[in-house]
Amino acid sequence: MLQFLKTVLATIVGLILFSAVGLGGLIFLVMVATNNAEKPVERARKKTVLVYDLSTQVQDTPLGDRLFSSSYIEDQALPLRGVTQAIAAAAEDENIVALYLQGGSDVGGRFRQPDGDSQSFTDFSRVR
Repeated sequence: MLQFLKTVLATIVGLILFSAVGLGGLIFLVMVATNNAEKPVERARKKTVLVYDLSTQVQDTPLGDRLFSSSYIEDQALPLRGVTQAIAAAAEDENIVALYLQGGSDVGGRFRQPDGDSQSFTDFSRVR
């Protein structure tokens, strides 16, 4: 009977410790997640000009298609959606007064067709 009570007591203590460690870990994860979400957004200063380099690689593919890519240029490419969202946000920001298109040809001498971001440029000029 004494052995049975020791086993039951050990099981109860083990469950309490396991629950405490699990709850502590969960609280820690929630604190870390909320701490990262509170980063202040950096605002542009007044009369800022947004510079867009035309030689920047822009790729219109989801991130999942690029996960196993070994090409250096593809790894450095920006997603088209991110570029268009940044230009749209700049168009709405009253501190950004102009969009400066810098650069020339694409890396490697290839011609690029900026279909997605050209619409963003047009939208930017309409807002201004």
